[in-house]
Amino acid sequence: MASVPWRIVAGLAVGNLLNPLNSSMIAVALVSLSGDFGVSLGTVTWVVSAFYLGGMVGMPLMGQLTDRFGARRMLTVGLVLVGVTSALAPLTRVLAVLLGLRLLQAVGTSAPYPAALAIFRARNPGGRAPAGALGAISITNSVSSALGPVLGGALVAFAGWQAIFAANVPLAALALLLAFVWLPRDQVARESSARKVRVWSLLRSKALVAVYAQFALVNVVFYGVFYGLPLWLEQTRHYAPDLTGLILLPVAGIGVLATPVAARLIDRMGPRPSLIIGSVVLLLGSLLLLRFGSETALLELLVVGAVLGVPNGFNNLGLQAALYEAAASDQIGAAAGLLQTFRYAGAIASTAIIGAVFGADASSNSLHVLALVMAVTSAALVLASIFAYRPSSAE
Repeated sequence: MASVPWRIVAGLAVGNLLNPLNSSMIAVALVSLSGDFGVSLGTVTWVVSAFYLGGMVGMPLMGQLTDRFGARRMLTVGLVLVGVTSALAPLTRVLAVLLGLRLLQAVGTSAPYPAALAIFRARNPGGRAPAGALGAISITNSVSSALGPVLGGALVAFAGWQAIFAANVPLAALALLLAFVWLPRDQVARESSARKVRVWSLLRSKALVAVYAQFALVNVVFYGVFYGLPLWLEQTRHYAPDLTGLILLPVAGIGVLATPVAARLIDRMGPRPSLIIGSVVLLLGSLLLLRFGSETALLELLVVGAVLGVPNGFNNLGLQAALYEAAASDQIGAAAGLLQTFRYAGAIASTAIIGAVFGADASSNSLHVLALVMAVTSAALVLASIFAYRPSSAE
């Protein structure tokens, strides 16, 4: 397997900060936005929903355009869109305009991920997935998502919600500079780029469908922890939001530490063993949530959070590698973008499940029901990792 130069990985990593960062740090600005625009919290949450909707559409769209027009070219377009929308957002005083800018911002932040996979694939069209390079992007996303609320809280406290948007401008500018200096020029031929590939035609591939289905289910469980556990911690255990955030840090932190281990495993044996390990540990972590109650020690909460963090590294990187090897070279951008659409689908399904299970009361009994749903989903992932994914599809 040909390695990917660190300059290329670093240049792409900066751009890949933008999507998870903007997805997570807005959470701490909702109260401030509600007060400034004079709307309820229920209404202002459309700022979050607009980003998810933009991502669901933007990921496959930018991926398809990457395949047709070139990775660096579409990365540049996406970064310019992020910079412009982020510069305009602090100036608006109309919520509908902010929602539109937020949606376009999500489309712009959708460009870096498919661009990264397309550039990696172009360097070694028929080889095994570059697990180290994919792992670096995965770690970037995990760290960015985990630190988003911390950075967002500091920005809101220092300069208001406007600072959350304004902070994207220098990041996008830096990513643009690195793209021009460090990333290879596009080699997309006019003849091949004229060929139009319909994104949804990728679902005819059994190997890709297996990857997409697994990725959606992984995110159903992940967001069950990410959104469900804090509700229980705050309503039943009566922890303050800052302590709740600290309790959840092992979920993200251990996932980051697990990623290099998963990368080495994938380099040696391919994606399948990583997926099996990730799914089994996810099942174990889901079952351990059944032990949680009003008297559960803080140390046990942290340990279980760490257990639930391990699968993030193994499952996410394993599925990215599986997709990389299953997709055709001229469709890798579209395939990568569609993968992220299934992440959003899993997140939406998870929030619907949490709403149905918790209702108005995030009690320990409700958490146990959610844990059982997560365990059943994780068991399905174990079976899928063993039987649905075929190693031959990566050859």
